[in-house]
Amino acid sequence: MGTSYSIKLVHILVKFMGRNGIDLGDALKAAKINPMCLKDPEARISTPQFNTIWKAAIQKKEVADMGLCFGREIARAYFKGNILFGLMANAGTLEKAIQIFCRYHLLSQDEILPKLTIKEEWVFLSWETASPDVHLPRPVADALLCAMGKILQYISDDPLPFLEVRFQHGSPADMKGYEAVFQAPLRFNQPKNEIVMKICDLDRSVFLSDPTLFHTLEQLAETLLDQLYDSGIWKNKVLGVIGKRVAKGEKTTITRVASDLAVSPRKLQNRLKGEQTSFQKILDQTRKQIAIRYLEKKIPICDIALLLGFSEQSAFNHAFRRWTGSTPGEYRGQYRENRSSSA
Repeated sequence: MGTSYSIKLVHILVKFMGRNGIDLGDALKAAKINPMCLKDPEARISTPQFNTIWKAAIQKKEVADMGLCFGREIARAYFKGNILFGLMANAGTLEKAIQIFCRYHLLSQDEILPKLTIKEEWVFLSWETASPDVHLPRPVADALLCAMGKILQYISDDPLPFLEVRFQHGSPADMKGYEAVFQAPLRFNQPKNEIVMKICDLDRSVFLSDPTLFHTLEQLAETLLDQLYDSGIWKNKVLGVIGKRVAKGEKTTITRVASDLAVSPRKLQNRLKGEQTSFQKILDQTRKQIAIRYLEKKIPICDIALLLGFSEQSAFNHAFRRWTGSTPGEYRGQYRENRSSSA
């Protein structure tokens, strides 16, 4: 399935450039986007369309430290009714807020996704593209790191220091903008674009978080996520078959599912491709939803892995972290903690 961006992000970019005296009307036309589409909060555009607008924004006129400025704009916009920020702002701890950021960022765009990595006493917050070989241009990398850093600092109960901020691109001629934004040691020509923190900072409280509001927003986010990736006749058919098979602990290969639907595996693949999805994506989506339901019960994690068709629990752990930003054990522990605190 092709990656896409929420129209809200385009709206933020258009307003930002407008305040800098730059009209992106021609860019919207070149990307074949009706300006009225900007008023539809549920609309999405393809990644090539967004790239057309973004490239035009950069070429129209040079804005000093454009990536950093746009990153701050994104962070500020999150305060204005954005469900992702609402979830993070009510997550309880910084760790849970980051996990939420990783899990539900798909609602904003799914071409470049945040990733949380923990190694010993360090935490690494990075960005990964849908295509591993893609190297993020400087303005994009700057905007993503700036937005992530600012959002975390906004919601933290106390000032949040970063150990380092790392960039893949080279050092800019003027460092003042970077120093003002991150207030941390800066490293350039690095393997990844990432923010480095101490693991103890994950325990920091989120300022004025509300567990009841969090639960309500999370239910809404799950609904939106399901709607986002739940369209198409054949996709719905496959979802139904996979759901039944996974629930019964039966194998869910494309051959078996195709047989249940009385079509050949090749025909099923082509049908799903026509709906801009794939068997593996649907399987992952279904496994994720069922895994979450099972983890909120008292079923052993090793049994859940087997029920979902994983040969080993380690494979399930890896897949669940990819889906949600946390391990099954971490998710279950946080769920129980939330239940206890709200009881």
